[in-house]
Formats: sequence, structure tokens, C-alpha cells
Amino acid sequence: MNSTTTLSVLVPVYNEEHLVAASLARLVCLAESPLLERVQIIVVNDGSSDRTAQALAQFQQGLRESPVEKVNWLFISHLKNAGKAAAIHTALSAATEELCVIHDAD
Repeated sequence: MNSTTTLSVLVPVYNEEHLVAASLARLVCLAESPLLERVQIIVVNDGSSDRTAQALAQFQQGLRESPVEKVNWLFISHLKNAGKAAAIHTALSAATEELCVIHDAD
């Protein structure tokens, strides 16, 4: 039996410009878990019409400046809003780790 596992966190995002960065920042603590060998975080911006794309770009810039060991980030954008289920499906199709969970951006 494995004592560690890997995790994909699926994050559907739609019009969350004010909350998304704080929500994603909370996921960084997953790197501290001794039970997780690797964490993949997949953020899908589902065609947001507010400044969510800019908030995500700023968050990504911070990740480039201070990467987190054990955590791999993937950012995907839908050109048009297709709904939460579509965003989750997109993230799930990109997930590569053993376990998957959904984390709402709000």
C-alpha cells in the first residue's frame, strides 16, 4: 500500500476577479502535506466577462517569481462561457494525477 498519492485539483472559474487569487493561494498549502507526492492544479477560466483573466495572469506572474515545490499549475481558458460542468470536464480531461477533487474559485 502506498503511503503517498498524487492529486489533481480542478478549479472552474467564472467572473471571480475579486476572489480567485485568494482562493488559489490557499491551495499552496497542499505542498506541505506529507501524504501528497505531487499536486496538479488545473484552473479553467470559463469565458469570464469581468477582469478574472487579468487576476489569473497576475497570479501566474507571482507563481513564476516564487514557484512552489510539488505543485504544478495549468491554466486553461474557454473563449466563451460554457458552464461549470464544461469547465470541470475540460479540467478533468487535462488531469493526470491519481485522485481528483473540485475546488470552487469562490
